[in-house]
Amino acid sequence: LNAGAHGVVGSLWLVDDSLAQPLMLDFHRAYSKDPDPAGALRHAQLQAIRSGAPLAVWAGFRYMGR
Repeated sequence: LNAGAHGVVGSLWLVDDSLAQPLMLDFHRAYSKDPDPAGALRHAQLQAIRSGAPLAVWAGFRYMGR
């Protein structure tokens, strides 16, 4: 953010890349349709919940931005 990015999506804990991949793909698909990053992350997390992904995979991701 200090370097000028409008926002950042990150995790509060380590998540295996292969387990986080579906969440991040859903996030990017949603973000490409609607440029609201917080909403896109919420959409991706809801998709993960519906798919039965473990809580540890999706719950730690947060959006920080302006």
